Amino acid sequence: MKTPSQALVSISVTLATSIGIVVVVAVSAVLWIQWSTARLNTEELTNRLMGLIVTNVEDIIANELEPALHNIENLAARLESGEIDLADLGALELILTASMSANPHFRSFGFFDPAHQAYVARRVAPGPGGIVWELTDFGNDPAIVAAVDQGLASPAAFWGEPVFANEAVHVTRRQRIEIGGEPVGVLIASVTVSELSRLITEFGDAYQGTGFILFGRDHVLGHPTLLDLHPSQNEGHPLLTLPEIDDPVLQAFGSQRPNAELDGGFERYRLDVDGNEFVAFVRWIDAYGDVQWGAGAWRDSVEVDLARKRVANAGYIGLGALFISLIVAGLVGKTIARPIELVTVGAEKLGRLDLEQIAPLPPSRIRELDNQAKAMNTALDGLRAFGKYVPKQLVLDILSSDIPVEPGGDRRPITVLFTDIRGFTTISERMEPEALMQLLSIYFDQMVSEVLDVRGTVDKFVGDAIMAYWNAPLPQDNHELLGCDAALRCAALSDRLNAEWEAAGQEILYTRLGIHPGDCIVGNVGSDRRLDFTVFGSPVNLASRLEGLAEFYGVQILASEEIRQKCQDRFLFRPADLVLPKGVIEPVAIYELAGYLPGVAKAPDGLTVSQETITKFEKWQVVYDTYLFRDWQALITATSEYGDQYPEDPLAMIYAERAVLILGDPPGPDWNGVQAFASK
Repeated sequence: MKTPSQALVSISVTLATSIGIVVVVAVSAVLWIQWSTARLNTEELTNRLMGLIVTNVEDIIANELEPALHNIENLAARLESGEIDLADLGALELILTASMSANPHFRSFGFFDPAHQAYVARRVAPGPGGIVWELTDFGNDPAIVAAVDQGLASPAAFWGEPVFANEAVHVTRRQRIEIGGEPVGVLIASVTVSELSRLITEFGDAYQGTGFILFGRDHVLGHPTLLDLHPSQNEGHPLLTLPEIDDPVLQAFGSQRPNAELDGGFERYRLDVDGNEFVAFVRWIDAYGDVQWGAGAWRDSVEVDLARKRVANAGYIGLGALFISLIVAGLVGKTIARPIELVTVGAEKLGRLDLEQIAPLPPSRIRELDNQAKAMNTALDGLRAFGKYVPKQLVLDILSSDIPVEPGGDRRPITVLFTDIRGFTTISERMEPEALMQLLSIYFDQMVSEVLDVRGTVDKFVGDAIMAYWNAPLPQDNHELLGCDAALRCAALSDRLNAEWEAAGQEILYTRLGIHPGDCIVGNVGSDRRLDFTVFGSPVNLASRLEGLAEFYGVQILASEEIRQKCQDRFLFRPADLVLPKGVIEPVAIYELAGYLPGVAKAPDGLTVSQETITKFEKWQVVYDTYLFRDWQALITATSEYGDQYPEDPLAMIYAERAVLILGDPPGPDWNGVQAFASK
């Protein structure tokens, strides 16, 4: 209890003599700060949003075209090495059709000989059933003849200029095939302008902007109005010029020069269309041929102009008011400076969630400050307890990003990892609940540490499963590599824990994992009172399905084709199958992830594969290729020989049984090797 000499003094009495003077000038200062902040934030937000749209237009281009590059390189190497015989049309049909199935954005993929005879897999409808195989003479098609002749004349693979064929405009990747030093034909993979336009239209609509792709500074390669063929497009005029496009903003773009060049290589334009101002961003790409491509977007610039006008009206008044208020505040601030400084220091540490570093605030003789100290001390006690339930790093990442703390989200590519414990239901029935809880606590604590050590975000625990992801809330350029690293670390940790528990006579928890990247909606779900930061999208479902399929195929880590493409220069993979999991529309090529390749710098100890594993996977590749080539008798022999060397490999047993079944009931010519699963 306080003595009479320690009676608290009201802060209203302390500030009464100065409040009248401060109010007027403070309000003016606040107005100035508000509009200044609004201007900066609005312009910065516009720049970031436009940069995000343009960057995603670039990503769309890369995601559409890069698979063509990789597929052509792979097939060219196999043709030139003799692994695939050009005379074996069945093998050529199988590999071209499989490439089309694995890449749903391809319009066609084929081999053209010097006489312009073509062996082409062409998409006529969505889905695996929409691919047709053709042997066609294109000698009377000038556009195709020119494309083939250009490919034959070039010793290096290249992106050709857009070609009009089959009532569509195609972007093509071409590579000459040489056998015995002589050119024998050209591989050509194509993606249509309408497909590029569809993807950038969907993304632009989500951000209230219009995305586009330029071919040079005069022609348009991708735009919402190009979803369907324009009447003026033909063999001699495959692309529309800027004046021909049905977009007044883009038409105005053709006569302008950028008004600013921003960090990251962006050009910013201010465009006037019928008295209305628009802002456009463009970044130029040199990766797809001799002509530069421009990835760009435009949107209305009303918000920026409005903030600028408000600042012009309020700025000078605010500056003067701020100066006067600082003088007055300095005269009265000495009496309350120390308590406020302590609160400020505590608030800064609170903003970093360094709760254990905040000392309790001392009492004050000013009633309101004393109540404030008590309230903050009570709040700190509550936050320290609550921090056990909410990941500290997730909160810091959200605070340091532009993600609003309200329901909603945005689309971005992420890598999703699911873990699960094999036979957990049976284990839980054998153990006492208290012992099981203790075992799971140890398991979850160490598994989560492995994920956090590689900058992953743990989304949730679902029973005995863990869901984690990368590239959110903060961006991570190498999120696929980080996900693979975490998967291997978690698998190795599971093995170490099981060895310890088995030696102690305890239950073991064998972990299986699934990993897959893709575009997801990232953000907050819930209500104004309770939010959960999470991710949504089909990649999450597929990652979960891969984790479940890992048990069927007898592997510990199962990864998708997209993971393998991004990470095969650092990690060792082997093909497991081409599957259609429950709830998935398109077939998915799946791979076992074994570990780091030898020689990779800074690979964690114990996660690099041995030469024996590399040899084993090379021998498995022979078995798998035999399966893809549909030589069923040879497959039985190959699986038998491989099984004799590696009798404990579950994949060998799966394919041995499959070979016997197929030989007894051979599939028809439309067989594509896809294994469909009706359950999770």
